[in-house]
Amino acid sequence: MLQWIADHSPKANIAPAAGTDGRYIVVNQLNWLASELHKAIAPLFNPALDDAGKEKARAAFVGKVEAIFKNEAPAPFLAADVFSIADAYLYIIMSWTPYVGIDLSGHASVVAYQKAVEAVPGWAEARGAMFAAAPKA
Repeated sequence: MLQWIADHSPKANIAPAAGTDGRYIVVNQLNWLASELHKAIAPLFNPALDDAGKEKARAAFVGKVEAIFKNEAPAPFLAADVFSIADAYLYIIMSWTPYVGIDLSGHASVVAYQKAVEAVPGWAEARGAMFAAAPKA
């Protein structure tokens, strides 16, 4: 879906052009985020998960976040200086952490990254529109 949005909004410059090396880097990041990070936090939304399972899932998630910021070293974004759809996905996944008992505030690089994303022009408006359009529980 994120690639579709990027391809249908070329002026937004949120993904490199299809077929370029940069695009394959972003696609690789999206795949890792979906198969590793999203998957790591998903069990924490299961109300049947016991406390031991929750602690194990939290530790696994935090370990994966730490790996991103150790190995990928966002500077300030996943694809160097350019905000991309991979950054939007990573930010959204990390925004779920307060709901599942994970505190990332002690990780300075994570906090700096979140602030960099929040400073992207149009980010606050887009996030507000997303929440306004969400179904009410």
